[in-house]
Amino acid sequence: MARILTLTGVSGSGKTTLARLLIERVDGTSIVTSYATRKARASDVPGEYNYVSSRTYDAMALRGEFLWTATHGSVRYGTKAIDIDIALGKPEGLSIMILVPSVMQALREYLTARGALQTHMPIYIIVPDEDVLMRRLARRGDVRKEVEKRFSEARSWKEAATASDVPYAFVCNDGPIEAAYEQVLRSLI
Repeated sequence: MARILTLTGVSGSGKTTLARLLIERVDGTSIVTSYATRKARASDVPGEYNYVSSRTYDAMALRGEFLWTATHGSVRYGTKAIDIDIALGKPEGLSIMILVPSVMQALREYLTARGALQTHMPIYIIVPDEDVLMRRLARRGDVRKEVEKRFSEARSWKEAATASDVPYAFVCNDGPIEAAYEQVLRSLI
């Protein structure tokens, strides 16, 4: 049976790195493609996004093509239901989605309507130490103002995840990524 693994957490928590490791190391693992109104980044997982202009994105949204949309900074993201259906239609394997907390309920409602909620494995990546997050974001080149915004997000997103009815497995990524990767693998069993 196909499974959908969602990775949620603030920028710098390690979601993309964990997704990349799972795709490289776990047979049958792929990413569910979404749409983004930004240019590709070297750190993006191949196939993670179709990059579209704001005009194209607006037209797609107006036609109702997205199951959900989210805005992060000035960038808009959206996921089509058909891409989730493709993941669900696989006879087996793991499909990964990197999601913000605000769209998690829409995914769970969609999976419930499809009789596929049991395929969802939500993981929330925690970075408990703000100094660790500060160093990661600084290495990426994020400016101080953006880093401060991320700290605020980190606190509010973790509080929202803890209080939500989404049955997250909480994975701590405060050290080597391999330790967090092992925690994710254990949650898949």
